[in-house]
Amino acid sequence: MKFTPQTDVTCLVYVQGAMHENLRRIISLQSDVLADQDPEPLHQLRVNLRQLKTLRLQFSALGVWPEEFSAPRIAKLCSRLGLTRDLDVLRQRIDASLLPLLPEAEVVAIKPFRKQLKRERRLAFAELSETLRSQRYLKMLSRLQAWIKAPIGTALAAEPLHDWLPELQGQLIGDLFLLPGWMVPDASEPSSAAVLHQLRKRLKTLRYGLAHFHQAAVVEHGSLLAQLKALQDCLGDLNDLVVLRGALRTSLDLNPKKALPRFSDQLDAARDQAWLRWLELSRAWLTKGDRLRLYQRLLVLTDA
Repeated sequence: MKFTPQTDVTCLVYVQGAMHENLRRIISLQSDVLADQDPEPLHQLRVNLRQLKTLRLQFSALGVWPEEFSAPRIAKLCSRLGLTRDLDVLRQRIDASLLPLLPEAEVVAIKPFRKQLKRERRLAFAELSETLRSQRYLKMLSRLQAWIKAPIGTALAAEPLHDWLPELQGQLIGDLFLLPGWMVPDASEPSSAAVLHQLRKRLKTLRYGLAHFHQAAVVEHGSLLAQLKALQDCLGDLNDLVVLRGALRTSLDLNPKKALPRFSDQLDAARDQAWLRWLELSRAWLTKGDRLRLYQRLLVLTDA
């Protein structure tokens, strides 16, 4: 059942309900993830764990939290699950988007790399399975479940949620627009990958931090969330392509442009397409007026 709080809900009751719904989804995904018949449950598990981490960060000043349930611990858990998902994404991109466009010689040349990805994926999934069955992971979920049943909050937690939406939403912005990723001149520069990836993570945190308010019908953020998702997807495509090119060099010890010219051209074309889309979408976020409108929206000064 979807979490729909009352209009006069307190901060503590709200975060209790939001975390309960999030935890329910995480637990329900466990068996399908371990069955490993479809990559989607793992993707959804990572999304829900990241949403849980964002909730924990966003409401950190409002709850008296169990020691086992900290944002760094959740982040570490997400990173342990991340390799399997990243390998799934790389394999899907190669097999569905790139491989059908290659000449037979390059299909043969890239076969050892595809086999290597499969081996790495098996090893990564074995570690993932161990993590999801570990006492550390199960204890974290158990402690959160116990907190949800009997939540403990600070004095601020008894305040009405709507009175504190400016702070709970405004903190998500921080120095977002000062990050260097906004000013990267060219995605092909080697130094651009790290700063664009940092920006992508911050946009994702902002999106997750606003999405639970939207889904619970506390604030209407539909159009804003769609914009954030589009920006995040562009940067995600760019990051995947950087990772794929680096994995080729490492695994096959070759220069993709020389050994796999058509494949390399396809990677360049995909990067250029994602970059042009990023420039188009990000332009509207960089003017002073657009930034001020976003600040006003998150500080609940306007409904625009």
